[in-house]
Amino acid sequence: MEFQKLKDQISKLRVLIIGDLILDRYYFTEVNRISPEAPVQVANFKSEERRLGGAANVALNFSALGAKTILVGLVGNDENAKILEKMVKEKDISLEKVSISDFHTISKTRIISKKQQMLRIDFERENYLQKTETSNKLLKILRKNIGKIDLIIISDYKKGTLNHQIINFLKNSKKYVAIDTKSIAFRDFEGFSLVKPNFSESKELMKILGDATDYKNTNEDLEKIGKTLQKKFKSHFLITRGETGASYIGEKIYHSNIPSSSIYDSTGAGDTCLAIFSLLNFLKYPPEESLRLMNFAAKITVSNLGTYSPTLDEIEQDVRQINPKILTKNNLISKIKSLKERNKKIVFTNGCFDILHKGHISYLKKARNLGDILIVGLNSDDSVRRAKGDGRPIIGEESRAFLLSHLECVDYVVIFERDLPDKLLEIIRPDYHVKGGDYTEDDLPEAKVARKVGAKIKILPLEEGFSTTSIIEKIRKTSEKSKG
Repeated sequence: MEFQKLKDQISKLRVLIIGDLILDRYYFTEVNRISPEAPVQVANFKSEERRLGGAANVALNFSALGAKTILVGLVGNDENAKILEKMVKEKDISLEKVSISDFHTISKTRIISKKQQMLRIDFERENYLQKTETSNKLLKILRKNIGKIDLIIISDYKKGTLNHQIINFLKNSKKYVAIDTKSIAFRDFEGFSLVKPNFSESKELMKILGDATDYKNTNEDLEKIGKTLQKKFKSHFLITRGETGASYIGEKIYHSNIPSSSIYDSTGAGDTCLAIFSLLNFLKYPPEESLRLMNFAAKITVSNLGTYSPTLDEIEQDVRQINPKILTKNNLISKIKSLKERNKKIVFTNGCFDILHKGHISYLKKARNLGDILIVGLNSDDSVRRAKGDGRPIIGEESRAFLLSHLECVDYVVIFERDLPDKLLEIIRPDYHVKGGDYTEDDLPEAKVARKVGAKIKILPLEEGFSTTSIIEKIRKTSEKSKG
């Protein structure tokens, strides 16, 4: 896969996404007791995050991959609409909305504790049926934009944005049209470039067709389902299969398994699959290569809590098996942007970390506890040599970065060449700049820069009896004794 070529191709594409716009809220809490009022847990509120959901998250996935993105949908005349519009604008997505007074902007609030979803609260008007006037306004927006669009994506949660008139208009546009729908109406599956149900939805379709077989999530059963659906609906199908992966039913049938990962949350994984696969499918990449890349993208999404939209840089890192926790300067800039947008509290520290020992790990764990994300600036071999003299470092920079990246308390590592981490501080602009040892703020060479970027300086004591210098000295003495 030539990733630069793919980036260039995607950057020229214009994608229109129409569907139900949803504002997702995440309340992060700490649970450590049962309520005296009822046998329920008490969740102490810690922080809140807002994210784009529904069709807005689909649009975010396309935008993150580099496509020019137009989002079309309904909003109410309410505060949630203002929040959603601001978030969409910040993501460089063009929003074409219809505001209506008798509609509530849909929102979902998830209560989270220890990376687990405890409860979801939905705020929406159920069974909303749009008026002819609203439908005409949406069609006017579509007619205005359709001539300059390459791909059309329909994201239908059955919340009232789409009706058969709109879907038929898009289907007959002679454009590449992909649909992901909760509908069970046959006409919502016929004649599309791509239809993306999940495995359970595919089984339900088979039942509606009169086949009540208890199909299993196996390649053999998926092929039976796929052949039947394609013959009936004359559409190509991308069937997502959870942890198993996905199957594409086109001229031929292809299967692909998702790479192993830590699955924190599958929310939004289907949106990621739809975005990357439809782009590659439109660009006529081979289905097996498209599925493979799609599954790497899905792996990144489910490894994050809540909805997450991976970039092509992140996907390339994973495909090439580059350690995603070790960042280059360019990757650091994009990562910081993403973390700041999600209101993460960032802690930064730096050092040589030559011959990693208990004192280092104890210090790093304390630093991590100050915020949400710990970024370690690692002195390069040359900068260690300038600071410590010839013979240091004992361990090379790549090995030191590798070891640090495999500590649970360390989120990211970035190697720097300068004697001071001043340039990293300017890029990261952390909430905390942490140092270990007997420094005072006035002794810290980079203190002026840290204060300038708004970082609080925190000096943490090091664990006594542990230092790289003493370890090297002990090894030297032991070596001399053995020779004697």
